[in-house]
Amino acid sequence: MMRRLALLLFAGLMASSAASRAQPLPPDPDPAAVEVARIMIASIPRPRVHVSSDAEEERRIEESLLSALAPERPCDRNNGECRAAAQAIARQFAPAVTRRDRELGERMMAYALMDALRPDQLGRLAATLRTEDGRLFIQAWNSLWTGRAPQRQDEIDCRARERLPNPYAEARILFRQRTAHLPRTREAPPVMVPLIVPPMSTSSCSRGEAQ
Repeated sequence: MMRRLALLLFAGLMASSAASRAQPLPPDPDPAAVEVARIMIASIPRPRVHVSSDAEEERRIEESLLSALAPERPCDRNNGECRAAAQAIARQFAPAVTRRDRELGERMMAYALMDALRPDQLGRLAATLRTEDGRLFIQAWNSLWTGRAPQRQDEIDCRARERLPNPYAEARILFRQRTAHLPRTREAPPVMVPLIVPPMSTSSCSRGEAQ
């Protein structure tokens, strides 16, 4: 099920047809699309997606009300009564602005999902995300963003590379072979601080072993 979920989410988004994108959008997004969007947005760690707090919105609203660039000339911000009115109104409307921004993000992603997936696919995706497998998928997805211990990341990087060819190194070897009979360059190499890369074992990527 996890494999089907990943394929549905990623391959489905990438392989959406132009015909589906040409369809007019409804006034409100599909509830299943909103549910999927809400789950996906909530899974992204907060340091990567800044969500404004009510206090931040209060400051922004207050500054916009008192700004000299406002559509109508505001009262003097140095006047205590003027400032108090701006603060009171900002405090009143900040929660609504925060809520609206959150809902806007969910609706935008929901419409994008509707542009990529059919209603029946969205329904199945939403249902899958409610299951234990869906929860585990979101947890795994979240781990891609939150980072991990450096040693574990080194092991992952090593393991990912160890069975792949290195075309760049092969190209350098072939170039040296084909140009061995040609005169060597007289151009001085640029002055660079050498990058010290610790040797990596070609036989093992296990934790705790020499890299």
